Amino acid sequence: MVREYPHMATLYGVEGRNDQLLELTNEALQRRDAHDRGMLRQALKIPAAQLARQDRVSYKLFVLTKRKAVEGQQFNARRTIEYMDQFSGPHVWMTTIRLFTPFTNELDYRNYIARLRSVSRVVAEAIALSRTGLKAGWVHPKAALERIPRQIDEQLSTPVDDDPLAAPLKSFPAAVPLDAQREISRELRAALTDSYRPALVRLRGFVADELLPRAPSSGGLAALPGGRRYYDFLIRSELSPELNAGGIHALGRREVGRIREDLRAFAVQEGFADIDAYTRSRVEDPKQYFSSAAELLAAYKALAIDVEPKVRPLFHTLPRARVEVQEMPAAEADADVSARYQPPSADGKRPGLFVLNTTSYARRGRYEMVSLYLHEALPGHHLQMARAMEITGLHRWRQLVSDNVAYAEGWALYAEKLGVELNLYVTNDSRFGRLRDELWRAARLVVDTGIHARAWTREQAIAYMVEQVGLARADAAGEVDRYFVWPTQALGYKIGELKILALRQKAQRALGSRFDIRDFHAVVIDQGAVPLPVLEKLVNTWIARSARRSR
Repeated sequence: MVREYPHMATLYGVEGRNDQLLELTNEALQRRDAHDRGMLRQALKIPAAQLARQDRVSYKLFVLTKRKAVEGQQFNARRTIEYMDQFSGPHVWMTTIRLFTPFTNELDYRNYIARLRSVSRVVAEAIALSRTGLKAGWVHPKAALERIPRQIDEQLSTPVDDDPLAAPLKSFPAAVPLDAQREISRELRAALTDSYRPALVRLRGFVADELLPRAPSSGGLAALPGGRRYYDFLIRSELSPELNAGGIHALGRREVGRIREDLRAFAVQEGFADIDAYTRSRVEDPKQYFSSAAELLAAYKALAIDVEPKVRPLFHTLPRARVEVQEMPAAEADADVSARYQPPSADGKRPGLFVLNTTSYARRGRYEMVSLYLHEALPGHHLQMARAMEITGLHRWRQLVSDNVAYAEGWALYAEKLGVELNLYVTNDSRFGRLRDELWRAARLVVDTGIHARAWTREQAIAYMVEQVGLARADAAGEVDRYFVWPTQALGYKIGELKILALRQKAQRALGSRFDIRDFHAVVIDQGAVPLPVLEKLVNTWIARSARRSR
């Protein structure tokens, strides 16, 4: 992983790759495919029955992961557009990577400069890959691609000295001599002006001149060659083999109806006749919004201090690694992401980050603060990912890799609901925010399957989010454009949360007064990220073992 994905090495604090970026050549893609096939062949020769308990779990997870990778190779057309969207294009790589790049000595700065210059190569490779996709009929929809030029323009309009990518020049560590500081400053500015920015100009031209003229107005997987089969594969491999698009769509409609009834009852308690009037009273109230990015950032930092001690009673162990609130780079913020989580380094030198979109401070409601922080930080993504890194006895691969979306996002949505037990939703505004966020995640089940299995248009999808969730049209459009380029990711939230809740209820029924929520959370968290069917087996084993001990 750290050889083929050097930015991940930097993220996890593994030295030796900080001057490199991912390769997107056809040769590199074939090399990774061959490696997955070879690893699966080797793994299947291992006598699994002879392994100890934790190693046996690791073995099963590894085989599942490699089977998924190898089976997915039949859908390689998808890879031609994977690095050409508003979230994962090379135009946003360095703005994100900078946040977890070390700047402790002269070598760190020189590695960073080399990486900035590597973007030119990556852009050329991404363009070549996208042209292959065009020939195969694979291209993202117009609205998603239109965001890329805006993101690039945001970066190019900033003077070089004010560019966030030049921020490391503002404060050198004492270990970097003055002569080296001056040389590094010249080289970094040169890398931005004569390599990085020209590469972004070329990327912008490619998107504007070649992709957008051929991009459909709506283009989910249902509209692409082989797209429906690929969507079915994603559901089976990313969520559960037992699920299908039709069943998820129906589940989403039931969940939307159930949560709307909860929201309707809450609205009546607040003196409103219907959900829409109540929602408007909250989302259209100017007092719900912030007057500056600084005010928004300060409010979340204060919330973080309040939450941590209240979370402790539900867990045997919290991560040693801290979580800090930090601003999101402006170029990334244009993708309409409200916040995201970035895990700490494996060596403990860098904390986990709750990365907050402060650029859109005027659209970030106070009512959503508690549920958003619980989801991204504690007891959500930070607790789950940082804790996994610190668990002794787990294979390193299981400590670091957390790419099972149904588990990771399911846990984070479950963490939002834990805030009810912890009495963290102390105002009616925050209670409204939690219910609305849950409704939004349920609506994703309907919209994602609508787009990719039922060929919904962009307008249909936006209208559903506006009508059922009460999102502003601009917010709904940002959400829908995300679903178009990231199929099934939006399904993991509700699917995972419902599975964790069902397993908890099963354990409570089986163990009765002997049920300890801290033990349940330890079973769910202290295995690293696992697929939902594996999680169910682990919880069932724990229930049986706990029941035997209490007899």
